Amino acid sequence: MMGKEYKQFLSVGIDIGADFSLMAVALPSQELLGKPYRILHSSQHSLDGAIERIKNWSKQYKLPVRIFMESTGIYHFPMYYKLKEPALTPTF
Repeated sequence: MMGKEYKQFLSVGIDIGADFSLMAVALPSQELLGKPYRILHSSQHSLDGAIERIKNWSKQYKLPVRIFMESTGIYHFPMYYKLKEPALTPTF
């Protein structure tokens, strides 16, 4: 029986809150990259900063990204729709 092949990726975890969210990024080895990043939902600059961090780490480590976040009422919508934009998909 063949074993399942697992592809490595960056894990981006986002804890959604009413006014802000906290994002942490980990390598496949579970080593955290940097410190948790606070994302203010009311700030486009803050949302864009989170996206740039994700894209930069993805490019630096040459790994695809998987984003894990909870759907918390309506509070997750700003992050969800921003992260879903096709222009954010990194290319190598």
